[in-house]
Amino acid sequence: EIKPRWATTLKAQISGEIEQIFDRSSVGEKVQKGDLLIRIEDSRYQADLHEAEQLLAEAQLNLLQAENKSSQDQKNWQRSGISGTPSNLVLNIPQLELAKKTVNAAKSRLHAARKTFSYTQVKAPFSGIITRRSISIGQTVFEGDELLHIVENGRQEISVALSNKQWKMLEKNWKKQAASIRNTDNIEIARAHIKRGGGFLDPDTRQYKLFLEVDDTANSQSLVGDFIRINLPSRTAHNSLMIPESALTRRG
Repeated sequence: EIKPRWATTLKAQISGEIEQIFDRSSVGEKVQKGDLLIRIEDSRYQADLHEAEQLLAEAQLNLLQAENKSSQDQKNWQRSGISGTPSNLVLNIPQLELAKKTVNAAKSRLHAARKTFSYTQVKAPFSGIITRRSISIGQTVFEGDELLHIVENGRQEISVALSNKQWKMLEKNWKKQAASIRNTDNIEIARAHIKRGGGFLDPDTRQYKLFLEVDDTANSQSLVGDFIRINLPSRTAHNSLMIPESALTRRG
């Protein structure tokens, strides 16, 4: 079966009401990476974002005040003429370090709030085709609910399972070799090249795996989901005769 390189089900990262569904998110529509598909009501997340911005501003103000106080304490100690080394507490060092950590924590909270706010706009993660839509306008979704299914419409890939005997029949230098893709009527619809394979056996089928990428040409007629046959480059079998499997008895 021809499969896309990327295929994913977009799920809600937050909870809220579906405020807007764009026409480009209809089944069968082609979308580009970054296209806005769905908008979720964002007032609560906008409020969280503004609160995080406020907390960061307060933390930065407290840091400035702590830096100023620490600097002033150092000057006061030098003017006092007292010998010896002052303690960190006298110079306001612990308070200054705490203020720095508070700023870092506020920055992290702001980053998280911005990330959560961005989830109110569902965008296409890559260019492709919408194959399924699971929501309607006005519907309330919760985190983890399915929204859309999208498949890439660019690169197409094929995974082939080979038995040990078939694997040994592959041409010795099979890497990057071309293969013919044929439909169920045995008509060539596209060409592909072998990208990688071998190295492990599928734990379920105990077969070798070979991975191919379909060549994107003007003559290619392949579609994602097509059931196809693959003609792989193989070694020449001398003094051999090909007979249909139906002609073999049970004893071979």
